[in-house]
Amino acid sequence: MKTAALTTQTLAAEDYELLKAALDVLGARFTAKMESRDGARAVKLEDCRVIFDPDAQMMSGEQRDTVDADARWDQVLRLCRQSGFEVKLSSSAPAW
Repeated sequence: MKTAALTTQTLAAEDYELLKAALDVLGARFTAKMESRDGARAVKLEDCRVIFDPDAQMMSGEQRDTVDADARWDQVLRLCRQSGFEVKLSSSAPAW
């Protein structure tokens, strides 16, 4: 399992939903304390974390063998950075 902490960020509500959906496609979970802003057109996200655990994904053994977990994790981090988050990698996450 890989985990990264993300800086506090305010996103447009639509961008937040797109980020969550894109992370879901990659098999990552996003957690945060969320506060609506600007009439719910924006959300302030605090205590953000992104978690990626390829072993927890619903895949067959054959599918699991073809997934490059390190490349997928890099995509997750890139997506978070493109959304404006600074990423702080967890030192406790073991390599797979």
